[in-house]
Amino acid sequence: MPIDQETGKPFVILHLCDNAACCNVDHMELGTQRENMQDSIAKGRHRRPAATTNKLNRAVELSDAGKTAAAMADELKISEDEVGRLLAFHAQDASLYAAEKITLGPDAAEEMRRYRLTGDYKAIVSVLGMMNEARHIDQLDLCV
Repeated sequence: MPIDQETGKPFVILHLCDNAACCNVDHMELGTQRENMQDSIAKGRHRRPAATTNKLNRAVELSDAGKTAAAMADELKISEDEVGRLLAFHAQDASLYAAEKITLGPDAAEEMRRYRLTGDYKAIVSVLGMMNEARHIDQLDLCV
């Protein structure tokens, strides 16, 4: 197993299709455990949904400071597309979040915001899962 020279730890297999049972090598790449966890957090599959909200808050801070999408993606260790999605979510959610902070209080508003943000991820992951499943079924049909 190849070793990451930076950490001294072995690489892990990252499933690009988010299907751990998939054995198609075109859907796999080597990466670090950290990259695997970041992908899991970014897609809302990790037990710490607060990490996703933290990325959102940091992306907004960096954007307000005039950072480019590439710089934000590099700092947050996510793709530029994901930076765009987080900022778009913030733009759509900002007024609702502000109103909830006034009416519900900051803690409840943050929890509602996290729910909306991770719910959005779950919907995206669900659609990607259906697309991956359909692709795998098509591949099986070709093998028969």
